[in-house]
Amino acid sequence: MAFNMSIVKSSAIPAGAATIFLIQIFSTSALGDHDTLFKRAIPKVRLRLLLIGLGILLVLVPTLYFLLQQQKLSNYLVVCLGVAMAVVVLILGMQHKGIERHRLFVFLALLISAQIFWIIYQLAPMGLTLFALNNVDRHVWGFEIAPGWIQNINSVTIILGGPILALLFKKLRDKKCFVSIPTQYTAGLLFAGLGLIILPLGIHFASQKGYVNFSWLFTTYVLQAIAELLISPIGYAMVGRLVPKGYQSLMMGVVLLNTGVAAILSSQFSNYAMGRSDSANPLITNPSYSHAFNQLGWFTVMAAIILLFFTPKLKRLIAHDQDK
Repeated sequence: MAFNMSIVKSSAIPAGAATIFLIQIFSTSALGDHDTLFKRAIPKVRLRLLLIGLGILLVLVPTLYFLLQQQKLSNYLVVCLGVAMAVVVLILGMQHKGIERHRLFVFLALLISAQIFWIIYQLAPMGLTLFALNNVDRHVWGFEIAPGWIQNINSVTIILGGPILALLFKKLRDKKCFVSIPTQYTAGLLFAGLGLIILPLGIHFASQKGYVNFSWLFTTYVLQAIAELLISPIGYAMVGRLVPKGYQSLMMGVVLLNTGVAAILSSQFSNYAMGRSDSANPLITNPSYSHAFNQLGWFTVMAAIILLFFTPKLKRLIAHDQDK
């Protein structure tokens, strides 16, 4: 049983696009170029770059229209492009020397780590929604929670947890205890992995009819939101910190592409979690979900442990010209 993420998120796209448009209109001065390659270019070069950009946009419109009607081809192209860009980052790192080489390798390592997180994150509007719809007892204190409202757990956790996390980091900085980018990625992966690992436990304690208590799913969404708070905000920050200026625009695109690749892989994982059965009976689908959540959850935890092991090395590569 395939699940289309666009069904869940389509209503949020116009509102999000309108918000971004208004921000751009009223914040032109803040969003303008400041000491960029384009800003430093001579007028003739700027004009050429603008014409190239306009040409690319004109070509993209019909291209995207075609690709949106070819789902399998689009998925294949996005995944292949993601692999190709990872190879490009690796080649760029090998071509540079000293601190730039080290930081590009760190960027690639963190990009792969972020890929694992985004795969789990994209499960929310796909596999987890189906799981909540058919396998979870959504009655809480006498009220039935609609599947569409469950994702608000993530939003509320972000709204409440963002300021709390900011205050926590501020107190740590005041005590001269700085949390590095690799450390945040490690913690984020750990929370994301634990969020999936607890679901098989909830399935184990399911009711006789196979329905999982809502508290297990609630905890999963909270843990994933905490992981998002730790990883999502620093995705672009690490571009400015780790990537040479000449490649920063390209790598911004790579970070965005990373989430697109994760969405496709997550969709495949959701279909795998459902198994070959089209049944909505939780007694039939629970074993498939439990196996899939266990596999991805423990894989993510292992990735967090590996990243934790290399964190001291990655921190030195970020901070110094040479290995110590």
